[in-house]
Amino acid sequence: MFRPVDTKQSFPKLEEETIRFWKENDIFRKSVEQRPADRQFTFYEGPPYANAAPGVHHILPRVFKDVIVRYK
Repeated sequence: MFRPVDTKQSFPKLEEETIRFWKENDIFRKSVEQRPADRQFTFYEGPPYANAAPGVHHILPRVFKDVIVRYK
């Protein structure tokens, strides 16, 4: 079940706690070791905007790019 969201959450503190957890538990190394060799994940990142200032329509693709890589 979901926990209530703290409306006074400090995102920098939350990120520091997450990084500490990952380091203490060697999460990145474990994630690489658990990945099957025949299912390599490659993500090609391109320029977010080629010739103009970024617009609102650039936000969603950037979110997907961030979330997909974090998930994988």
